[in-house]
Amino acid sequence: MWGPVAEFERSLIHERQREGIALARRQAGMAATDALVMHLAQLSGQPVPAKYKRQRSQLVDAMLDGHFHFGNKKIAHGAGH
Repeated sequence: MWGPVAEFERSLIHERQREGIALARRQAGMAATDALVMHLAQLSGQPVPAKYKRQRSQLVDAMLDGHFHFGNKKIAHGAGH
């Protein structure tokens, strides 16, 4: 279920534009970004620009490097009351 603000905005856009509305449940994260980019590509009838494919690849590489850099590290965390 969408919040009241999202439903209100959706109804305004539909009323003014008479177009279909696509709402995303999440606005952050790789899967949500991939879904948005693919949706925009489908709407435009154009392929995803190479620039964005390259940026996604760089992000995946950075995430993988970070995983190996920080993986198996021992940390101590203390919290006071």
